[in-house]
Amino acid sequence: MGSVLKPFGVASCGVVLALASCQTKSPPEGEGGAATNVSGAAGSEPSTAGEGAGFSAGNGGGCDPADGSTLVEPPPYLLYFSGFEDGRAVNSVAIGDRHVYWNLNGGRFMRAAKDGSDVTPELFLQCSTCDLMDFLVDAEAAYFLNGAELLRVDVDTKAQRAIALDFDHVGRGALMADDTYLYTAMPGCAAITRIHKQTFAKEVLPVVGVEYPGAGVTTLDKTGERIVCGSPTQLFVFDSWGTEPRVEHSGIDVLWGFAMAGEVGYWLEQPTSSPPPVQIGRLAVTGGQSGLLVQESQAGHTNRLVFASSIDKVLFGNIAGIRAFDARTEMLGKLVELGRPTDLAVDDEFVYASVLGRPRRSVGGEDVYNLAYWVARVPLSELE
Repeated sequence: MGSVLKPFGVASCGVVLALASCQTKSPPEGEGGAATNVSGAAGSEPSTAGEGAGFSAGNGGGCDPADGSTLVEPPPYLLYFSGFEDGRAVNSVAIGDRHVYWNLNGGRFMRAAKDGSDVTPELFLQCSTCDLMDFLVDAEAAYFLNGAELLRVDVDTKAQRAIALDFDHVGRGALMADDTYLYTAMPGCAAITRIHKQTFAKEVLPVVGVEYPGAGVTTLDKTGERIVCGSPTQLFVFDSWGTEPRVEHSGIDVLWGFAMAGEVGYWLEQPTSSPPPVQIGRLAVTGGQSGLLVQESQAGHTNRLVFASSIDKVLFGNIAGIRAFDARTEMLGKLVELGRPTDLAVDDEFVYASVLGRPRRSVGGEDVYNLAYWVARVPLSELE
């Protein structure tokens, strides 16, 4: 078993989270619910002036950060604002029962209330070696891929357990969970590991015939007993755990995300010849025709698709916002513009996104549009 990493909280290890001085206001109706100030931690040392400076998400107001600028208006669907500096970049997002979690540069995993009620997000974990994109949260724990380990952190106590993996998962391995098990995939789908959530018993299934072992965007998803692993160019299906995997589809240019929607899966494919556009493909897991369906003209896509079962839509991000794909008609649907999402997570009511964009702020009395980072929350009703 490997080393255990130190969790951080509001009052742990001398970490000081800078509090914003202005009051939280409610955004306009339809702007994704309550929005708040945000601040963060810059590691295990106390914050200095300007680090984690927060802004009001209220209408037309803002706190003055250390550089004297003012956020003139909140970004669309703002839930928590991170900041303008590269060190405040929000790379990925995940949700639990009570909190939304996100990753900042430097291996800082933050969390705050899903309803936007926390004035100051909490630094939940500092882990510079953990995968920036592949972590997940359930009712009891958060799980992080950390090279040849899976790190489990209790959501209430922050107690940790490092679970040794047989293979190194550095370089975009995949992570998935159901009610009983955790599943990890080596980059490229060369092996799948199943871990019991309570006993931590571990089983490994090798996958033969992988074209790009150890490299590329890798995905894992599950429908019933079937498991689908997506490698950069292939989609492998296990009819149940322990069965021989089969290549259900191959010849993908570059896999850019995959999600199951019932018994049918959909993937986002980035052509190597002339990006954009990207293409959406259909995987008929239980029989039927698989292949490309439609093109999406916008560039800058998230490499994660999520299925919003409550509205029967597959969601992904592009350079402008969050796009819906209707799983019933298999046609592109609405686009909610909010900036460029880098990652998505979904529950029954909302889709959460880590976003980069250029909100308006005032510097020396002049409006400027600098690159900024925030966490957004969009009602699924706006994507129906």
